[in-house]
Amino acid sequence: MTRLIILLVVIVSLSLGLAWIADEPGRVAINWGVYSIEMSVLTLIGGIGLLALSFMIVYWFLSVLIRSPRLWSQSRLAKRQALGITALTETFAAIATQDMRGARRYLKRAEHLLPDQPLTLMLASQVARLEGNDSKSQQYLERMSKAGVTEFLSLRGMIDNARRTGDISTALHHAEKAYGMRPQDHWVALALIGLYADSGRVDEALEHLRRAARKRAIHADEVHLIRAGLLCVDAKRLAANQQYDSAIFRLKDALRRNPSFVPATVLLASIHSAKSDASLAFHTVGEGWKRNRHPEIGEEIIRCYDAAKDKVRAAKLIKKMVKRYPDNVEALVLQARLAIKEKDNKTAKDVLKLVLEKSGETFRICTILANIAHDEGDHELSAHWHKRASESPAGADWTCNSCKRPANAWDFTCPQCGTVGSLI
Repeated sequence: MTRLIILLVVIVSLSLGLAWIADEPGRVAINWGVYSIEMSVLTLIGGIGLLALSFMIVYWFLSVLIRSPRLWSQSRLAKRQALGITALTETFAAIATQDMRGARRYLKRAEHLLPDQPLTLMLASQVARLEGNDSKSQQYLERMSKAGVTEFLSLRGMIDNARRTGDISTALHHAEKAYGMRPQDHWVALALIGLYADSGRVDEALEHLRRAARKRAIHADEVHLIRAGLLCVDAKRLAANQQYDSAIFRLKDALRRNPSFVPATVLLASIHSAKSDASLAFHTVGEGWKRNRHPEIGEEIIRCYDAAKDKVRAAKLIKKMVKRYPDNVEALVLQARLAIKEKDNKTAKDVLKLVLEKSGETFRICTILANIAHDEGDHELSAHWHKRASESPAGADWTCNSCKRPANAWDFTCPQCGTVGSLI
C-alpha cells in the first residue's frame, strides 16, 4: 500500500511538472561553431529522454551479447546436472531391486553426465562390488579418496574390500587412518577392534576398546560383550599353544563379564576335558546349560561324556540337566544323543519323533535318524532319512545380528559382513 501511494505521488508530481513546463513555453538556444539550434524546453527534455532511452537499449543489447555464452553454458550445465541426478536416482533404484543390468546402463549415463562426481564414483564402486569386481571397485574408491568430502566414506569401502579379499594388513592400515579422521565413529571403532583381533593383536584390540569406550564411540552395553569375545579369541590362541592356565583365566574373566557367553563356556569346558578334569568340565557346561540351551553347549556335553572315565556318573549328570527342561527342543536332542551313546536306539527314536513334532524336519535331526538306521542295518531307511536331510533346511547354530546370515561356527567377526560381536 505504501509503495502504491508513493508511485501515485511521483506520477502526479511528474504530471504537474510537465503541465507547468507546457504552460511556460520557454526557448533554448544552442550555438556550436557555425551551427545554431533553437528549440523549446519541452522539446529539449523529450530529446534528452529519447537519447537516454537509446543508450539504455544499446547497453542492454551489448550486455546480453556479452553474457549470452556464459548464460548458455550455465543453462547447459544445469540441464546436464538435472539429467545426471535423474540417472543417479535410477541407478539407486536399480541397485535396490538387484537389477544389475539396469544399474550398469543408468550408471554409464550418469558417468557421462557427471564425471568425477563423488556420488557417481560411490555408486560405480558399489555396482562393481556387487558384480564381484573388487579391483574395479577399489579404483573408484581411490578416486573418491582424493575428494575431501568423500575421503572417509572411501576408506570405509576400502576396508570392506581389503577384508573381503583377506588382506588384513591393508584393511588395518585404512581403518587406522579412518579412526584418525573420526575417532568417535561407531563403525570404524568396531572395525578396528575386529581387524586387530583378526591379525592376532588382541592386547591392542582390548586397549582400543578401552579408548573407544572413553570416547563413547562404542555403547556401554556393547563393551562387555565385545571384551568377552576378545578374551575368548585370546584364550583360543593360548589353548592351541597348551597354555591352559592362562586360557582359563581369560575365559573366567569373559564369563564374569558375560555369563551367558556360549563360546567361552564351550571352550572352558573343552580345556577342562583336555586337562582330564571331568568334574570341572561338567560343572562348566552345566552352568552354561542353565543360562542357555544352545546346540554347541549340547555338543560339548556329549564330548564331556565321551571324555569322562566314569560313564555312569556322566550319564546321571546329563539326565539331570535334561530333566530340568523337559519341553525344550535342545534338551530333547541331548536326551536322544545320550540314549544313542548308551545303545538305547528305541528311546532315541521316540524322543527324536517328539522333536520332529515340535520343530519339524531339519538337517541335523534327519541325519541323526539316518545314522541310527544305519547302525541298525536298515540301509533303506537310512537312505530315506539322508534324502530327507538333503531336502530339509540346514539350520545354523549362529546368526549374524547385522546381516542376518547364518554361520556354522562362532567367530569374533561375522565372516560375511565383518561386524564385530554380531553372531548370536
